[in-house]
Amino acid sequence: MTDRAGWGSVVVAVSALMATAFIAGVMLTPILTVAAGFRNGGQLVAQRLELVQRRAHRGSSRSRMPAWIAASASRSARATRSST
Repeated sequence: MTDRAGWGSVVVAVSALMATAFIAGVMLTPILTVAAGFRNGGQLVAQRLELVQRRAHRGSSRSRMPAWIAASASRSARATRSST
């Protein structure tokens, strides 16, 4: 019986964590949309990949990425620039 009781508290804790993350996301979305100017998560990812790609071109040793990621980043950056 004690084994099953432990799982109940785990389920409650995980549910509470997920609910907190959802509520925080709902509350932060309008703030981040206005502050950062992003309409969706894809724009944020495209911008981050573009920064990583620029760093790689400058020869920074901190960011080395495979060619397929660099190609994807440049496609995403072009699509983001053309949509705005």
